[in-house]
Amino acid sequence: MMFIFSKMPYYPLTKPLVLNTPRLCAEVDVCDLLEKVEALRTSIPRFCGIHDVPPGYAIRLQLLHGQTLDAVMPSLSVAAREHLHRCLCDINSYLHDAGVHHSDLRGDDIIVADGNSDGNGIWILDFSHSCRRCRLTKTQCAYATGEDMEVLNMIFRYADSDERHEADPNDWKEKEIAQLTASAAGYATAGEDELYPESRAAYFPTSAVVLLRDAVVRFERLGGHAADVAALRFKLAEHLSSEDDLSEALAVYEAVVNDAERNKNEEGTALILAKFAMLTEYIASLADASEVREQAVALEMRFRKLCGKHRTRSGY
Repeated sequence: MMFIFSKMPYYPLTKPLVLNTPRLCAEVDVCDLLEKVEALRTSIPRFCGIHDVPPGYAIRLQLLHGQTLDAVMPSLSVAAREHLHRCLCDINSYLHDAGVHHSDLRGDDIIVADGNSDGNGIWILDFSHSCRRCRLTKTQCAYATGEDMEVLNMIFRYADSDERHEADPNDWKEKEIAQLTASAAGYATAGEDELYPESRAAYFPTSAVVLLRDAVVRFERLGGHAADVAALRFKLAEHLSSEDDLSEALAVYEAVVNDAERNKNEEGTALILAKFAMLTEYIASLADASEVREQAVALEMRFRKLCGKHRTRSGY
């Protein structure tokens, strides 16, 4: 399989604008830096320039012969997966030593060469969301380093657990939920002030949002506890709103309310209602966001009604 990686904007650009587009600029910046790192010469595709792809421009990288990690994972033996995992951890460490955090690792951002057997021919792609260590605080840097490694670990852990779940879903279900709970615990409990003391929205890696979305889907698929799902959803909505993605954040909050309305588990409902102050605070913050204000107020009314029903049923 021949694989060429390029980034194609969906709107026309002029040449001066290309370098002012944050994601293109980040990718070019990192490619230029990593080309000088000897340990990464065979792990990061060579940057070949920006070229015309009407109606816009695209980043062109080295032509690679291989498949994505997601595509090859099912055909790999346990030993091959472990070896590949170790090789990717080494590459990730070299990236961090070079002062770069990927911040958006996924299985389809990793290319494995055709016939790979010795760990060579593994490439990491897409640095459009990457962070340079020199631009981060010490706390942010420590968090980003751990997050890159944890997301990489979860790619392999999920691949293993999906296969075991298909083979014996009843036996694996509880173990999978326990693993997800442990992996997502930091994101579900840590506050922004603790992780990012400078500002709530100063820095938040995209991959953490992706991780939370994925954890919510997996908890639901496996029948995880309603309280765990609600806690993860609240944290996801907080992070989305800190990135000014108000529409998606509101949709996540609405999913929480939907769950609470049909949830018959008292403990799960109590946890959801305990977050009412957070929800009203969030709605108040949308006072100037006219595009979502109407939906937010309607959601608040549903939540208040639900709160009243639960208090009556619980006797307080």
